[in-house]
Amino acid sequence: MEEFRPVIVDHVVIRLCTSGKVSPAGFTTDDTGCRMDHDTLRTFLAAYENRMLTLAHHPGAGRRASYRTALTIQARHLAAVITGRDPAYLPIGWR
Repeated sequence: MEEFRPVIVDHVVIRLCTSGKVSPAGFTTDDTGCRMDHDTLRTFLAAYENRMLTLAHHPGAGRRASYRTALTIQARHLAAVITGRDPAYLPIGWR
């Protein structure tokens, strides 16, 4: 589902960083890695959920659908390819 990463997650992260809603102060690092603090995580999840509700045209469905619904449509299409019901996987070309 890599085709969704730029339009969902990358968009959310870039928007949060450029708007100043998320900053390095919202993270802690130690020997085990980097972690978001509670407020930063809540900010990210709220923005992510809002993005998942955004409507966009889904060419395969021929209609507007939320990104969450588009993920489901693509997952079902992939399952159909794997089981032989569809001949080839057709990724979405987002504009």
